[in-house]
Amino acid sequence: MELWSKRYPVYNSSYSDLFVKFALKGNSEKGEEMLKNKGLIFYSQYEFFMYAFFLGVYSNTRIKVNSTDEGLSSFGHNIEFWGKKGRDPLRKDFSILQRHMFTILITKSDIDFIALEKEESQDMINKNVASLMNLMSEYANGGLQIIKEKCEEEPNYFYKSNLTPMTLILEFAKSS
Repeated sequence: MELWSKRYPVYNSSYSDLFVKFALKGNSEKGEEMLKNKGLIFYSQYEFFMYAFFLGVYSNTRIKVNSTDEGLSSFGHNIEFWGKKGRDPLRKDFSILQRHMFTILITKSDIDFIALEKEESQDMINKNVASLMNLMSEYANGGLQIIKEKCEEEPNYFYKSNLTPMTLILEFAKSS
């Protein structure tokens, strides 16, 4: 988990506008005020990424990661730094969510852990960490596609209630 958490995820650039629409970029002491003034739902871009990841997982929706750098975006924030790490008293610690994400990725991956344990080469370890990162991005892209489609169907869908994002995940959780 340590090597995985030192990386930062990517997503397809075609979803970049959703990050602008729903998430606060960067850290700000006036985060709560900015959320209200700009009509944003998520305090940070990594929160929005996590939401998209879980939405992709619960809906079992994966979209391949673009293979070119021009087709990829990132908010450049390593997983290990997501959530409160002592800087902002208003932030929550997301360590448990990080562990849940890692556990989901491990269970949904095709990694041969017996072979990995036998070989233990750094190259093989790095390859498998990259595989987990790719899988995480695929699920996040899947969730972002669902969000994009919801916004196209009904532009104010996510602004109906502060419970709407969770309601959407629960719709998929009930059917899985």
